[in-house]
Amino acid sequence: MKSFFSFFQLLKTDLHRAILSPSFALGALAALLVLYMGSIGMTGPTVPAATAFLHSFGFNNITDLFALTSTFAYAAQFASEWQSGYYRPVVMRSSPAQYALSKCAATGISGGLSISLGALVYMIWMCLTRPQMIPERRMIDVEAFMFRETLQMGSITLYFLCFLYWIFLVGLFFSVIGLTLSGWFPHKYVAYASPFVGSFLINKLLGSIRPMPPAWINPVQLAACRLFGYSTVTTLLIGTGMFLLYASICSFFFVRTVKRRIANG
Repeated sequence: MKSFFSFFQLLKTDLHRAILSPSFALGALAALLVLYMGSIGMTGPTVPAATAFLHSFGFNNITDLFALTSTFAYAAQFASEWQSGYYRPVVMRSSPAQYALSKCAATGISGGLSISLGALVYMIWMCLTRPQMIPERRMIDVEAFMFRETLQMGSITLYFLCFLYWIFLVGLFFSVIGLTLSGWFPHKYVAYASPFVGSFLINKLLGSIRPMPPAWINPVQLAACRLFGYSTVTTLLIGTGMFLLYASICSFFFVRTVKRRIANG
């Protein structure tokens, strides 16, 4: 019970530091700018808000750059604490495993929230500047919309909420990748570069498998909204399961790395 309480005290402190830090706001602002840049040349002023957002986020090659912004919030924190020695008194009050798990949870949550906040501001801007929210029914059927059922129901709010949750999962996964790589190579720029490195390695690994695995196996394809032919509920369940599974695997390796580093001094 005491260890359980100390872990949540650690997590509370980490989340407080992460969400109130300038880096969290920087990540949200960077995510907003990436989405805006993704819209340039992709959407006209009369395109409905739902279509414009899909073209900006899903049909543009900004996935790695957008994912990178999730690492700004807290993914580089372990590298900073390792280099400064700040981790030592924290580990003395708890344990290496609790310290590492707290970093994983705080990094994932703050990374996901940070880019979700930027995406939320972008969605609001889309809604305020577009004359139409939802495209015509025939366009919904033609376009490769994720969560198309929400648009067929006529709910732009539900459509954007589904995407906000999806973006949160994307940020959670890629920020934990950054944390994991910074555990092996404790430098903040390793954490920031991780979405590019991680995406390359994942695509290389899964691309070498024959027959080619389905898109839902590849978190990079999921992050780029390359999941079609499923209902909204099924899509959300697949995304939640796969992103959390891969984030858990990364967290496992990070905890092992931190425990070994601390044991070796």
